[in-house]
Amino acid sequence: MGRKLLHLLNGLITCAVVAALVLAGAYAGYALWDNQQVYNAAETSLSEMKEIRAALGMPSTVSALTELLEENRVARKAKAEATATPIPEMTAAPAKSAPAAADTAPAPAAETTVSAAETANNGTTTTVSDGTKETAVTSAPEPEASSETAAPAPTATATEEPADDSLFGQLKAINEDITAWITMPGTAIDYPVLQGNTNYSYINTDVYGNFALAGSIFLDSRNKEDYTDIYSLLYGHNMAQHKMFSDVNLYKEENFFNENTLGMLLMPDGCHILESLSIIVVPASDSGMMNPENWNHLDGEGIYSQVQENALFTCEKGLEALRGLVDAGETPRLVALSTCSDEFTDARTILLTLMDP
Repeated sequence: MGRKLLHLLNGLITCAVVAALVLAGAYAGYALWDNQQVYNAAETSLSEMKEIRAALGMPSTVSALTELLEENRVARKAKAEATATPIPEMTAAPAKSAPAAADTAPAPAAETTVSAAETANNGTTTTVSDGTKETAVTSAPEPEASSETAAPAPTATATEEPADDSLFGQLKAINEDITAWITMPGTAIDYPVLQGNTNYSYINTDVYGNFALAGSIFLDSRNKEDYTDIYSLLYGHNMAQHKMFSDVNLYKEENFFNENTLGMLLMPDGCHILESLSIIVVPASDSGMMNPENWNHLDGEGIYSQVQENALFTCEKGLEALRGLVDAGETPRLVALSTCSDEFTDARTILLTLMDP
């Protein structure tokens, strides 16, 4: 009797273990499938907008951004030289020189005059004088009906609103909350940037307003949507398969950081170059890097120091450009890309960039 109970108990235990393994396998399979759906949804939700962007041929390669950056630097240098160089004093010509020139100027070869009286009711009569004879050329008067049709054509369509087929016209038609498009060559970061009423608006919401675990790339709700703040903070999830802002963590590798220093922020007013300044890791509770409002009280030197504090690496060209702006008394505009990291609990990786260096 005891042996039968023991065999029965062993059989029940074996069945329970097998059932547990089957359930665990099924759950793991479902989790992998569900995870893949998240990535697929993240990509599908952006496919339409990426097609819009590609069709308009917006710059996205390193060479294109380097060319724009060089144009930016040349323009800034020219502006600085124009400001530093005194403008030569202009001496006005004597007043009598104008009449003198008029007296000596040769008479025009032909002169054309039109009489208002002649054109009022009887068509158009033009008197052409070449200095020796006058020839009257009269055209037949236009019928009354055709004078109505001669009204300027634009007046008929002046009130029509032309369709906004620009990149942002098309993006705004999808979602009014889109503020920019960010592209970081060398990475898979190539997304529209949204801004909600709070920082929870797009944390699990796609660009169409649908629930999505991948969320969207979004601008801190405390920032101005035109990126005129000293420090504009962008958020994106750290996901597998290079989705969303996971590639921000690539910049923690020194070689990658040094070789990929340019990005682009496309806004309604044009293309803005982003040049890397530093890559840092901070806790999510860091009041300096995770709160844009705390940068508003910093002066130029304070900004310059903050950029380098806790930095894993810094970009010499970026810091040189920042120093130039600070020394010139201009207010720099920084854009920070933030995502989760695995150094410690609630770690955040932040790539600091300078807009329009």
